[in-house]
Amino acid sequence: MLVVPSGRRLGPLCRGHSPSGGGRSLFVLGSGPGPPHPLPENGVRLVAVLIALIASGFVPSAIPAAQESEARHHLRKGRALVESGDTAAALEALQRAVNLDPNLADAHYEIGRLYERRARSLDTDYSDRKKAQRALLKAWSLDPDNPQYLLAIGRLWGGRRILERALSRAREQGLEDPEFLADLHYHLGVAARRGSDPVITRRLVPPLTSTAVRYPDESALLETTYVRRVQAILREFPPVEGLGESDLQEALEHFEKALSHQPDHYAAAAELLVLLLDEGRIADYLSVARDLVSALPDKGEAHLLLGLSLHHAGREEEAAAAFEQGLAALSPERRRELESLEQVLPPDQAEQYTKLGEDARLLFHERYWRFRDPLYLTEVNEQRLEYLARKVYVDVRFREPRRRGRVWENDRRVVWLRYGRPEDVGTVGGSTLWDYGDFAGEEGVLAREYRAIRPNSYHNIPAIPKLYAIPSQIARFRADEPGWVATELHVAIPIDSLLGDTHLRSSVISTGLFLLNPEGQAILREVKSITVSRDGPVGSGLRSWRLVLPPGGPLLVGIEARHQVTWRTAAARDTFTATAFPEDLLSLSDLLLADQLRRLSPAPSRRSELDIAANVGLRYSVGQPVHMYYEIYGLQRGESDVASYNVAISVKVTRLHREGLIASFLGPLADAWGFSIVGDDRLELRYHREVEMIGLDRALEFLSLDLLDAPPGEYEIRVQVWDRLSEQLASRSRRFTVAEEE
Repeated sequence: MLVVPSGRRLGPLCRGHSPSGGGRSLFVLGSGPGPPHPLPENGVRLVAVLIALIASGFVPSAIPAAQESEARHHLRKGRALVESGDTAAALEALQRAVNLDPNLADAHYEIGRLYERRARSLDTDYSDRKKAQRALLKAWSLDPDNPQYLLAIGRLWGGRRILERALSRAREQGLEDPEFLADLHYHLGVAARRGSDPVITRRLVPPLTSTAVRYPDESALLETTYVRRVQAILREFPPVEGLGESDLQEALEHFEKALSHQPDHYAAAAELLVLLLDEGRIADYLSVARDLVSALPDKGEAHLLLGLSLHHAGREEEAAAAFEQGLAALSPERRRELESLEQVLPPDQAEQYTKLGEDARLLFHERYWRFRDPLYLTEVNEQRLEYLARKVYVDVRFREPRRRGRVWENDRRVVWLRYGRPEDVGTVGGSTLWDYGDFAGEEGVLAREYRAIRPNSYHNIPAIPKLYAIPSQIARFRADEPGWVATELHVAIPIDSLLGDTHLRSSVISTGLFLLNPEGQAILREVKSITVSRDGPVGSGLRSWRLVLPPGGPLLVGIEARHQVTWRTAAARDTFTATAFPEDLLSLSDLLLADQLRRLSPAPSRRSELDIAANVGLRYSVGQPVHMYYEIYGLQRGESDVASYNVAISVKVTRLHREGLIASFLGPLADAWGFSIVGDDRLELRYHREVEMIGLDRALEFLSLDLLDAPPGEYEIRVQVWDRLSEQLASRSRRFTVAEEE
């Protein structure tokens, strides 16, 4: 035994043996009762240092009292300088202390703590880590049962056994320092959490089982075979039930104990909160987060963590307030990092984004989020809140406590930041696989290769449990007011989907029509509530608007509906330009495709003289007739105000939904419509018109095509008009789908 001046004893350096007999196992030193504790792998060098100390005949020697007193003076001075933030001067004073008294353990400890803090500020600063290790080991060799020294070494290495020994010694000695105990339980919680990962579930793969996933090239990333292979592997190897559960519970207990000792221990609270979130314990999360904000009212990160829980609870207005309060309290650098969009932009846009100045960057953020607000019906931007929530989450969940710097560069963090919580994710063999339902892939593929195809996805916003598409059709016409544009919007709100499986026979649904200019500013907002019933008439979800606008654009139109009880939501987004129709230039309106078209007068000359039921989804069933309406502007007039023009209407089959030669289907359609076959995939009809234009500024054209047995597929209808007098040509086209009856 080696006797130290304090009267304590160093226990045996090594106990145990290698099962193979070919070497030895290294264990935590100590003389206390109980089985030996294995050192972490990187602790081998620690023991080697201590062995060298003993082998060299190290025996602490006494020093004069005056010298010892001066050494302690420099120790106190060094501690004061540490408190003032003068690291260089503190190190100088502490080094003088150990020069005067090499056996002054506290001085070695303080030096080690300073180097440890410096090393944590830069992951690659291994020289400071080595200096910290050397100083802490020296302090430990002088006082091996000191809980603070054990904590410092365990914190430096992340060694769970050493931290447990520190806790044991603290209990034996009756240590009641709340700050020390809180920090000790925090690091024990982090060590336990590493043994359990509720986010990345690990699978046990039987020997000789191949789990290889073909690494796709860029053109194959969306291939069904690749996605299905990833999903099949995750199904084939489900998570092992109960794996890591004891570690998870231990981590939760340690973080809770840390907060019981020190309620404002932010790191412990943050770790506890993300674990509660992963476990779905939102009520417990809210309670802890509110306590943290009460303990740290001026800390921005505390408010951000509260915003994270409120967002996951679907309380978006409260979440938005918490996030904004948190952002306002951050340093400019930290806020810039948190709000950065670099990782969720396509690669080419991200490169341009990083070159923006501060003002241009803020303007970019403002427009970016305006155009990506999933619900203009609400006062908050749910997608932006989801993005901030992901940033706050990954900053805690995927960051090692002894590491600092940017957290967005790791593959796991990037995948979570771009796509959020997956439906399933697991480490199988040597790969971590992520499944998001409509896409899936290996971690590195999603983080690096998939970015160009899908730079981000916000399908999993808590406040929008279901988001349905609203089928729509937009058509532009010349307005009655000179120089203005009349834009028709036709939609079908999916009432049955919004009602879902609720037992309510009638419900209130909020609806809204929104129009945004190129700057993202709202130029139209029309919101109202409607009462709908399951027993309502067929087509009760059909809505139409006719907007008279000045020329300009492009404009973003949003049409939304939301059930006020279930939060089920439906939305349509589209863009259009309010293009003018000049008086002296031949032009056509958009082609308006309809399910029904009925004349309200024998010879209609105005849109109002036709009753048109638009086909909102541009989707027809086999055998359903296609009705088409359009207007011709700027026709030159001859004698007696008569316009003369030729019309060519072509229907092209762009894709069939079943096998077969397109040409084999064209003959019957040509016979039924009176069209001619042009090429292998197109039919065409030509005719001539003479129209009297007295008092008119447009000519109306409409026709119907009976699809008969037209095969399911995608079609394009194109209209070309040739003004024989002005010799001008104008054309428009529209695509539609023919589908099998459901």
